[in-house]
Amino acid sequence: MLNKRDIDEVMEEGLTTELFPGAVCHISKGGETIYHEAFGTACHSTRTSVQTDTLFDIASLTKIVTTTLILKLASEKKLNIDDWIVSALPTLHSYSNLTNRLSNVTIRDVLIHQSGLPAWFPFYSRSDSSLFEVLEDIASQTEPVDGMVYSDLNFMLLGEIIQYHTKKTLDHAVETEMAAPLHLETLTYHPLHVASLSNIAATEQGNRTEQGMCEKRNITFTGWRPNSSWIHGEVNDGNSFYFFQGISGHAGLFSTAKDLDVIGQLYLRKGGPLLSNELVQEASTDQGNGRGLGWQFDPMFPRGFGHTGFTGTSLWVCPEEDLVCVVLTNRLHQEKAASINGFRKQLHERIVNQLKEMKA
Repeated sequence: MLNKRDIDEVMEEGLTTELFPGAVCHISKGGETIYHEAFGTACHSTRTSVQTDTLFDIASLTKIVTTTLILKLASEKKLNIDDWIVSALPTLHSYSNLTNRLSNVTIRDVLIHQSGLPAWFPFYSRSDSSLFEVLEDIASQTEPVDGMVYSDLNFMLLGEIIQYHTKKTLDHAVETEMAAPLHLETLTYHPLHVASLSNIAATEQGNRTEQGMCEKRNITFTGWRPNSSWIHGEVNDGNSFYFFQGISGHAGLFSTAKDLDVIGQLYLRKGGPLLSNELVQEASTDQGNGRGLGWQFDPMFPRGFGHTGFTGTSLWVCPEEDLVCVVLTNRLHQEKAASINGFRKQLHERIVNQLKEMKA
């Protein structure tokens, strides 16, 4: 199988070059684990090491869970991915500007980030307003953006659709509609309910990244977590933490690498017990602009598709090799966060090249 030392070398280089202080890498082939190792530090404050069962804030990998729940609802004929979003979420009808903006937008458009909504907005700066009230103002004050724009706002709306159609809160929907049937013991919006703080990886200090994003937009917010403390056991994403109380469709979930592997397996196993084969095929096909339904197609994910998370997480599915690779890092847990896309590409290419050599 894989040369373990070769993979270890790439992971350890990530540590020594200060791309991240800690990480877990899990690789499966044919549904069987062929590599599962932990590296480095989970939290500087507690001086704890990363273990293979350490929980990480998976950031935008939450979007893959949200996608899977939407596809599950479609598989159960409770909605259709080509439904107009204003029909799938009747609450929108109370907001005329927003309804007009989204009148020709389908659930599919939202999944592939072609809704016309902007990439980001700090909803917590409007804590006295609801999600839909803020979106109504955005719709009335801005023009639709053209083409594919990767947007957290899309998946906030999908989270609302899930709650409407399941008649459950989003955390309860994840627990009962996905975690329970797939036997995922650590996929949760409530990490301290399933693990001790010592077994959760920390992230950055006081949302410094988003502070800078707000400053550039001349937006004021006074409720920041202190810059003197590492964020630990709480979601890093500002909108999820401050506005959605940690539970949202775009970010907020925590998980181990092993549980994320199970989610990746769904898309190799024709949807398993949850999803229709037809929808899995659509989700894992490039719909244009490098986007599947929720998924991303990029050279970073050779011979397949995947997704990344801002905190330093990634999930890569490679149908050609019947392989899933999960890498969880805490890249924000240092004085200056580094981009790790080059590292991700290098690791994935190393794996593909090893498999190619084994066949030669």
